Amino acid sequence: MVFGGRFDSINFDWSLDGVGLETKETHEHLGVPISNKLLCSHKIEKSCRKGRASLFSILGIGNNDRKHFVYDCSGDVVVQVFTIMNAFILLLSSWISLSAAILPGFIQNHIGKRQQQGSVFTMKSYLPMESATPPAPGSVFDNMKNFQPGPPGDSVTQPVTPALRGTIGLAPKPAITQPPPPDKEEKRVGDWFMVYRAQAENEREVAFSFVHPFGTNEFNALPGCLSTSASSKCNGNYRHSAIDKWRSLGVQRVKLELYKGSVPVAFIIFDGKDTEATNWFNRKKVLSSSWTDIRTRGDFFSFFGRKDELVNRRLFINKASSSCKDDEGWLIVAESKGECPYDTNAKYPVFLFSSHSKASLYEEYGQKAEILAIYLDADGLKQPVRQ
Repeated sequence: MVFGGRFDSINFDWSLDGVGLETKETHEHLGVPISNKLLCSHKIEKSCRKGRASLFSILGIGNNDRKHFVYDCSGDVVVQVFTIMNAFILLLSSWISLSAAILPGFIQNHIGKRQQQGSVFTMKSYLPMESATPPAPGSVFDNMKNFQPGPPGDSVTQPVTPALRGTIGLAPKPAITQPPPPDKEEKRVGDWFMVYRAQAENEREVAFSFVHPFGTNEFNALPGCLSTSASSKCNGNYRHSAIDKWRSLGVQRVKLELYKGSVPVAFIIFDGKDTEATNWFNRKKVLSSSWTDIRTRGDFFSFFGRKDELVNRRLFINKASSSCKDDEGWLIVAESKGECPYDTNAKYPVFLFSSHSKASLYEEYGQKAEILAIYLDADGLKQPVRQ
C-alpha cells in the first residue's frame, strides 16, 4: 500500500511491475506516512534525485535524454518503471561503449611505446608512391575499346580483335627475385666425399653432432671447416646433410681418418653396404686400416662407446681394460674428463689413438690427433659424368 495525499490519489496510478497498488489518502502533502512526521515529498524527492544522479553519471545519459528516465513526485510526468534486467542491459551496453572510446587511448599512453624517430609509423619517412605506368600497347585493356557484345545467349564474348599480343594485365612489375642460395661447402677427394669433420678441444660433442641434423652444415660452414688443418677457422663440427639420407645414397664404403698437423696419422675403411648412419662402425665391417690388428677381438668396438659416471668415451675401439696403466686399444674419443690420466685434458674432445701399427697402451703410446673426419664413397654423391 502507498500512502499519499489527495493530490496523489487523484492524479497518480501507482503500480509495481505492472501490478496496481492501493493508495490511501492521508493529507495534503504527497506520500507522508502516518508514522513519519517528515514531508513525504521531500523525502522521496531527495531519494530519487540521489539515485537518479548516480545512475545518469554511470550510464553517461545527457540532459536531453534524462526526460525518459524521470521519477517526478509532482505528478506532471508519467513515471516509467524499469525492471532490473532492463537496467543491467543498459548499464552493460553503456560500459562497452565507454570502454571502446577510452581503452585505445589508455593503451597508447600508458602501455604501448611511443613511436621513435625513424620508426615505420613516422609518416614523413614514407616515400611518395610512384605513379602507375599505363598498360603496354597490345594488352587486354588496350583492346577493351573494341569489345562488342555477342548474340543473345552467349555468356562470354571475346573482344573482336586480332590475336592478343604483348603483356596481359597491368603494367609490367619488376620481377621479385630471391637471393641466390649460399654456396655449398663440400669436399671431394677422389671417390671420397667428406660428410663430417670434428676438431679436438673445441668443446663440441662428437657423437651428438654427428647424429643430430643441426649445427654447422654445408650451407653455413666456413671454408676452413673442410680443411684437415686445425689452424683453419671453423664454426663448429661440420656435418653434411647427406648423413640424413644415408640409406638412399647407395653407400659403398665409409672412411674414418685422423689428422695431426694436417697430415693423416691413422685411418679405418669400412664396408658401407646395407648400413645406416652409425652401425657401419663395426669390427666385422672393417675392410682395411692403418692398424694391422684392428680385427683382433677386443672388449669395445662401438660408435657410442661407454658413458657413465666414470668415463665418457665415444668411437671407442678398445682391446683390453684392467687399470689405467694397462688399458690397451686403438682409438678413444673422450668427450669429458675420465677416470684415467690419458682421457683427462683441459679441453674436450680428445682424439686419442695408438701411434703404432697395432694396439698399444694409451698411457705410454697414446697420441692426440687434431682432426677427425668421416668420408663416404656413395653412388648418390658421385659427380655426374660430363658429356
